[in-house]
Amino acid sequence: ELRFRPPAQARFGAIVERVFGALNSQFFHNLAGNTQITKHVRQMTKSFNPKRKAIWTLERVHSYLERFCREVYDQREHPEIQQSPRDKFNAGLHSTGERTSRKVPFDRLFQIMTLPASPRGTGKVHPNKGITLNYLHYWCEAMRDPTVNRKSVPVRVDPTNAGVIYAYINGLWQECRSAHYAAFGNRTLKEVQLATELFKQRTRTRGRRTSFSDQQLAEFLRTASEEESLLRQQRKDAAQKKITKAMENELPQHIPSALGDHGAQHETSSLDVNLEDLEVYDEYK
Repeated sequence: ELRFRPPAQARFGAIVERVFGALNSQFFHNLAGNTQITKHVRQMTKSFNPKRKAIWTLERVHSYLERFCREVYDQREHPEIQQSPRDKFNAGLHSTGERTSRKVPFDRLFQIMTLPASPRGTGKVHPNKGITLNYLHYWCEAMRDPTVNRKSVPVRVDPTNAGVIYAYINGLWQECRSAHYAAFGNRTLKEVQLATELFKQRTRTRGRRTSFSDQQLAEFLRTASEEESLLRQQRKDAAQKKITKAMENELPQHIPSALGDHGAQHETSSLDVNLEDLEVYDEYK
C-alpha cells in the first residue's frame, strides 16, 4: 500500500525514521570510514579523514547489513515490546494466520509497477521514432497502431538497464527497446546520464549548445570507456548488479529472474491493468 504523509510533518514518519536511526547508530556509524566526524569539520584532521579510511565495498556492506538485520536486530529484545521482533512476528502469525489474500505475487507486473516513472511520468509516441527519453528513442510493435500516434502514455524506466523502457499502450505494459540496444542494453541510467553530460561538454563550442543524436551518444560510449568518471560509475553499477543477481537467485525458480526476460505468450494477459490503479512514483535519481 502506497501511503503519503503531510509535508513538513516528521512525526508521521516515525516508524521508518526509527528504523533508519537504529541502522545508523547500531551499524553504519560503527564501520570504518563513516562520515560522522564530518559534522565537525574543523575538528577533523587529515589522518582522521573518512575518505582515507573507506575500505567497505557495496557488496560487503550489503552482506553484513543483511546479517545484522536477520541475526542481530531481529533476535534482540526490543524495549517497547519486551521481546524480539522475530518472536513478535511469529506470535502475530500464530494468532491471526498468514493472511495469504494480502500477499502480492512477485511477477512481471509487480516488477514493472515498482519501477520509477520517467521524469514527466509519460512519453509521447512519435509515429517514426517512438518515445524519446533522455535523447534516446524507444520503439515497440504496439506503436504501429495509428490510434496511439502523438498520444502521451505512462512510462516506466529500469534504472539498471537504459536500453529498455515500459510504456502502457492499449491496456498492456509493452517493453520498448532503444534503437541502439547493443550500446545501451548493459548500461545503467546513471552511466548514460553521466556520459551524456560529458558528451555535451565536449561538443559545446564557444558557449553554444549543439544538438546530437542517440547514435552519436552510443558511439561516444564505445570510445570513452577509459573516462575516469565513467569507470567509477561502472564499478558502482557492477557492484549493484552483483547484489541484485544474488537476491534474484534466492527467489523461487518459477519467478522471472529479470525484467528483460520474455515469458510465455500467455503471460501477456497478466500485464493488463486499469489506468486508475497506476501510481506514478518519484523520478529516479
